[in-house]
Amino acid sequence: MDFPSYWQAVKDYSGHSQAQQSFITKTLSLSPGQRAVVSNGQLIGPFDEGEEFTQDDFSLLDKLSSGTLVDKIVHIVKKRKLESKK
Repeated sequence: MDFPSYWQAVKDYSGHSQAQQSFITKTLSLSPGQRAVVSNGQLIGPFDEGEEFTQDDFSLLDKLSSGTLVDKIVHIVKKRKLESKK
């Protein structure tokens, strides 16, 4: 095993983990132990103790966010087509 490479990877991961922890506590205002989901820049949560976010919830979130994103793109494309006709 290449121990120097291994320890470098551990150090790199540790720094990345600390950056994520800082983002979560400072930007998302979540406390240690709180659970939430971030989807397309939107924070869902934090969840109450015992509250679950199941596979069905993820499926619904995916459909909702995909549909919303598609609607926005269609709106922008239509707007640009109208502006180019002027």
